[in-house]
Amino acid sequence: EEARRLAQEAEEARLAGARQGEEKAEPGASALQTERDRALEELARVEERAEAREAELRKALERVKALEEEKREREVLERAKALEEEEGEREAGTKAKPLGQADAASVDAPAQHADCNGRAERPAEAWEAQLSALEKDLHAAKAELSEREQEEARRGEEAAARLASLSAAEEARRTLQAQLEALEASRRGSEAEQGRLEAALRDARDER
Repeated sequence: EEARRLAQEAEEARLAGARQGEEKAEPGASALQTERDRALEELARVEERAEAREAELRKALERVKALEEEKREREVLERAKALEEEEGEREAGTKAKPLGQADAASVDAPAQHADCNGRAERPAEAWEAQLSALEKDLHAAKAELSEREQEEARRGEEAAARLASLSAAEEARRTLQAQLEALEASRRGSEAEQGRLEAALRDARDER
């Protein structure tokens, strides 16, 4: 009877320690899960910001291409218009003036052509300036995007490291949970064995 009593006290002490360990493990497991969820949310935000910045850069590139195409079309149209005006002025001058004056007009034609080209090139220069400004903005956006990508990569690595640490902690928690379950199963087995011993003891007493 003394041996059974000591064994029962030892089993109760072991089970009490196991229950305390389980009670301590549950808040820690909850905190680990919360930290893991926070790390996953941070990774999702990093990916969203990177995708948004990439979309902005694509829009800027498309705008630059559209401006370049519009600039080329305007240059062609303005030069064609200038040539038509030059031809019209030359034909009108040839018909209206005598032969000598027509020759003088033909001598002045290169100057008029240069003046028309100058008028045509002024809008083109404005487009060049606007395109140059857009290219500067694009380079600045690329530099900013590169810096942000580096920062986002660093944050992503930190979040991944935290997630790996949390995964290891989660694995440790699962191991502890398995040990606690094994202790609980052992406790139930000990209780069953104790019940059998008590029944045998009662039978022995009755028989005595």
